Amino acid sequence: MDNIYLMKVDRLTKSYNKTDLNNTVRVLKNVSFEIKLTEHKIAIIGPSGAGKSTLLHILGLMERPTTGAVYIYGINCFAQDNKFLCNFRKNNIGFIFQSHYLLYDLTVIENILLPVWSNRNIKILLAKKLLNNVGLLHKQDFFPN
Repeated sequence: MDNIYLMKVDRLTKSYNKTDLNNTVRVLKNVSFEIKLTEHKIAIIGPSGAGKSTLLHILGLMERPTTGAVYIYGINCFAQDNKFLCNFRKNNIGFIFQSHYLLYDLTVIENILLPVWSNRNIKILLAKKLLNNVGLLHKQDFFPN
């Protein structure tokens, strides 16, 4: 894989078997795209039910696709075992949820750092840089509510 890509998604599909309905629901069908290392912001848009959350869960390595591949830093992630995925996710991927999953007793910056709390002194500069990149550095000490 060409190293100029941060992520490459190749023909992803995701289907769920609905036993109560006796059918299969396909949420994603042959999704392919590439994100270059130089791209700092991307958007995933679509109507409700289009598969945006499912795609994000797959890209975040929290859910395996039915078929297809996700390459991050040139690594075919879903060709790896769950232990690898867990460690890779811990060290390379983070989600900041819009509303739920936030702890209301913690500030924005503390919510961001929660998964790496034991390394927070190292990670706080990175968290501030990420907040700055998305224009939210001025909100670092705010609470979610």
